[in-house]
Amino acid sequence: MLSPRDFHTLQTLLMKLLFSNPRPIFVRDSADMNAPLIIGAAAFLFRYRYFYNDLSGPHSGHRNQMYVVGGLIVGNPTDTREAVEANLEFARRYVDWPYIQHPTPYPRTPMTEDFRQRGLIIDDQAENYDGTTAVVRGDHLEAEEIEFMRWRAERWMKVRHLRPVFFHSPLFVMRNGAKMLAHTFRGVTLKTLFGLEDERTAFARYRTIRQAERVYL
Repeated sequence: MLSPRDFHTLQTLLMKLLFSNPRPIFVRDSADMNAPLIIGAAAFLFRYRYFYNDLSGPHSGHRNQMYVVGGLIVGNPTDTREAVEANLEFARRYVDWPYIQHPTPYPRTPMTEDFRQRGLIIDDQAENYDGTTAVVRGDHLEAEEIEFMRWRAERWMKVRHLRPVFFHSPLFVMRNGAKMLAHTFRGVTLKTLFGLEDERTAFARYRTIRQAERVYL
């Protein structure tokens, strides 16, 4: 259930999205577990208002190079497998440029104290607190499984970025496109792409590479 503060935030966003002139609207998430609901509703109505609604005029949305950039958090303590998959599917359908992270217990935050009391923090190494490494388990899912689900879905979402980036900066993409894809799909081999090895094998290689990337000094 939404708190009064969250309800006010959502109401304000919806009014802006429905009645304001087209302009970028940025929404930051928070430690509150209702933040994904607020961001999700805002992204959906942004699309409806500026992409599908007749009131937005004939040159709206993508025709005006307007894209939905959304930050989502998956792997909250109460998330089930179905909840994580639903959030990922939402990102695929409604968010052009998704940035998906995991709950991260940064020091001296109320969320961290709550997670610690509940025994959910599995990694106390601050160098792993990058937002895309799952260091908190859930009530229904282990941290590694949550990270695997995000990794498996997000890399294909990132491929969609290449098209608008190419039209914006074609020379940059021609020079660096291969490197960008190699970075996004690090750990993946041709055997993975052709289904000749389990994706979890590629995920294990990816995690090994990520761990080595952190040791740079």
